Amino acid sequence: MRTKSETIERFFKEFDDISYTESTIRFMQDQKEWILTNTSLQCEDVCIRPFSGTYCLVDTETLQYERIYLDLFPQEETDLATIFTEAIQDALRKISGSKEKMKS
Repeated sequence: MRTKSETIERFFKEFDDISYTESTIRFMQDQKEWILTNTSLQCEDVCIRPFSGTYCLVDTETLQYERIYLDLFPQEETDLATIFTEAIQDALRKISGSKEKMKS
């Protein structure tokens, strides 16, 4: 069984070209000041918080971002999660549609 420190050491040996920061850093990108901390990436009024198993692609000009979810589950579980999510979204659309009809 590996200890936490052994796992961390192995990671950095394997990926020694990765740079990282453990404290707040300010940097300029596309004429905007960005602040990177251990808990967020901030620029102007946008604050992006990390979630386990995800990463974000950020358009630094428009400050729009897309969260990418890594494939954390086996295919069967992913399919069930997708089906469940789509069912919830469909139900919410129907509720929203019903409310719009009542207003008309």
